[in-house]
Amino acid sequence: MRLDPRAELLRVWEAVARYSFRDGGFLWGDPAAGDALEDAHQLLCILGPAANLPGLRLDVPGETADDAAGALRALGDRFEIPERLVVAMREYLTRYSDGTGAPVFPGGPSLEPPAPAVEAVAGFSADLRLCLAMLGFCRVYRQQTADVERLTEVRLTAAMTGLLRAYSVRASADDTHLRHLVRPGPRDEQAVRDEFAAGLVEVQAGLREISIGALPDHNAVYRGAWFECGWAWTVVAGALPVDLDPLPDGVVITQRPGPAVAPQLYSTLLALHAVDELFTERTRILGLLTEDQQRLARALQLRSDLTGAYWAWVATFGEHRWPLERVPWRTADGDESLHNSAVVAAITSVELGTRRGNQQLPYAYLLRVLAGLAARHGVARPPLAASPPAVLPEHRCPCPGLPGTTQRAAATVPILFRVAVRAATAVDDGPLRTGFEDLADQLWQHLPLFPAGHTPNWHDTLHAVDALTLATRLTSGVAPPAPALFVHELLTTAETLAGEDHPVVARARGFVDTAPARAAALLYRLVADLDRPT
Repeated sequence: MRLDPRAELLRVWEAVARYSFRDGGFLWGDPAAGDALEDAHQLLCILGPAANLPGLRLDVPGETADDAAGALRALGDRFEIPERLVVAMREYLTRYSDGTGAPVFPGGPSLEPPAPAVEAVAGFSADLRLCLAMLGFCRVYRQQTADVERLTEVRLTAAMTGLLRAYSVRASADDTHLRHLVRPGPRDEQAVRDEFAAGLVEVQAGLREISIGALPDHNAVYRGAWFECGWAWTVVAGALPVDLDPLPDGVVITQRPGPAVAPQLYSTLLALHAVDELFTERTRILGLLTEDQQRLARALQLRSDLTGAYWAWVATFGEHRWPLERVPWRTADGDESLHNSAVVAAITSVELGTRRGNQQLPYAYLLRVLAGLAARHGVARPPLAASPPAVLPEHRCPCPGLPGTTQRAAATVPILFRVAVRAATAVDDGPLRTGFEDLADQLWQHLPLFPAGHTPNWHDTLHAVDALTLATRLTSGVAPPAPALFVHELLTTAETLAGEDHPVVARARGFVDTAPARAAALLYRLVADLDRPT
């Protein structure tokens, strides 16, 4: 990889510090707009890499690298930097809470028209990640952080609760969208439909185990011509309140009703990235989750596994040409865009990264898809490459359930950059890895993060920072975190309860390493049935 990700991360840190801090203090956005999401993104651009890269840690001042301290000199010296970050954390946690101390997640100007009272999944997801980063930082730094840890624990619980109530399953008896997705070619149409449906049996079974938050209509899922699952852009209409253990200081989380009626691709991607961080080695070693949060995390993991299995199957169904290769991707609502294609590719890459064994062919297909999408955005090998844009066009996603409302999202190029880097860190094949690295290098040249005369798009910036963090691991020889052992633990539990020879256990064991999300979906119902009290 020609790109030096660590050096680029430090340049981003320097730019964020200049833009977001004055005299060591954080510059908050317009209080009337209440844009918690923008502020969370800015803080995550610093705290995310600091949490995940040992060479950029800031919570032990004596171990802070000279170039890292230099990049953040707008905050002070290596000892003042963590002090002022803790102050910013405290201000953020108190700024975005109501009069009772309960966290709020205002949608703010990310929605058009603005709807500050509506809480968005983008906010829940960003705050989940930010809370984990803040908790980990405070657990190590341990200097006047007790109140920050207490407030962060409450906000983390609220963010997890919001994600549980924003999970959406939609089904329909109209097969129009199914006919668009599944094209039989010369084969018998019914046989191809049966094959497609068979690949989703485990997902259907797993959906029956959702018992808290937004509950799916199981009859519609089984009887409809097609169904889809994922996260809506906000809380789903009719979502039930989630029972919670008592919180510090007697805070009661407000669980507001929502208007969402269907999954949204972009919010699904953000939620998947957030849920991943609940199961990292760092989260486990530092003991960042309370017992009640671990319960919520398991419920979110179920939804994440089912979602990954669903979209990977839908996007890659068929032997010769994936549905994902038919661009632009069209949703069931008729929203058709290259941005949708990039998001589905990103969701698919998350699921591919959990598989083990030889995945050379799927990754070769993915590289072909990414390269095609990049070419459509003027990113190609010289001399065909277009001149890098001065600023990326803003992309907005429709918000089903609130007619006329759209939501700001990251542009296509930073999403593709993150997918390319993630694939490069996951693939074992040398030529394929080189292909992903070359594509990432080209995409980076077309990714202006701090364009002169323009306000930064923090959605774009955070996607780029996440990718640079992964790339730094790749180029420094630090392996990215291994896939969670959650599915193997689930298999062990099923073997204990049902026996190793149980047909469901045997079937799941057959692809637990190559398709862990499918195996998890198959095992959830078995374990739940066997573990019910008699």
